[in-house]
Amino acid sequence: MPFAARQGFIAGASQWAEVSGGNSTSSVTIDGANYIIHTFTNVNSTQTFTVNEPGIIRILAVGGGGSGGDDRDIITNPAGRKGGGGGAGEFYDDTLYTWDLNGDYTGGTISIDIGRGGEARQSGVDAQNGYDTTVGSLTVKGGGGGAGLQGGSGGGGMAYSNRVTTGATSNISNSNGKGNSGSNASVGSLGGGGGGAGAAASGGDGGNGLAWVDGNTYAGGGGGGDNNATSSGAGGDGGTGGGGYGRGDVVGGTSQNPGAGTGNTGGGGGAGFNGGSGVVKILVRSYA
Repeated sequence: MPFAARQGFIAGASQWAEVSGGNSTSSVTIDGANYIIHTFTNVNSTQTFTVNEPGIIRILAVGGGGSGGDDRDIITNPAGRKGGGGGAGEFYDDTLYTWDLNGDYTGGTISIDIGRGGEARQSGVDAQNGYDTTVGSLTVKGGGGGAGLQGGSGGGGMAYSNRVTTGATSNISNSNGKGNSGSNASVGSLGGGGGGAGAAASGGDGGNGLAWVDGNTYAGGGGGGDNNATSSGAGGDGGTGGGGYGRGDVVGGTSQNPGAGTGNTGGGGGAGFNGGSGVVKILVRSYA
């Protein structure tokens, strides 16, 4: 692209990029204008999107959710009896230029790696952080594990007196990244919830996530585990946006299956369960 054209973009000209790639595409109308969303979900290999014409994009990138906690010396059965909920992956939403991600004013390609969710019930660890999601030069943090571990959102504390009982804070460094703290455990009874992108955890409940322009919600925190570990117990709710329910949760009189954070939301795992994988979405203007 000629230097003068680059200067026009940098001065604020509103030319949208033209890109291709993704595991799927969808359409959305915003304020009467049509847009295309390119979605990247594959955690097993590096993906790329091609910048056919450089310019403006809006990007959502979410790190993998942290796993829910479980005592590394016991690995309780059922899982997560007193573990904390996993923190959600960082929620990053920004409008920027394609060259901010790859330094190429002529177009080129941009590599994407989707962060996996943290794995629960691993020998020798109480919980595992989610993995980072990367888009070109941008790194978006995975969530903190449900053993009081820092991450995109912090993991909840564990209800074991000889473990970390306090919820962790977010350690995001991106100015447009979102994440919140996990909550403290009630020692002996209920693990703390994992933080979500939209709210901190409260008690055993995971923090809620945030909605994006596609109408979906991402990056909810996982619920903490109930020491009673029964279907009629009172484990923590998973936060909206893919947070997994804690062991023993009941909603509206109906027991919920405890479990993992939802895939491709960056949701934190319920106590004793895996975090959900992250996602990347690229929004560009459609003139068709």
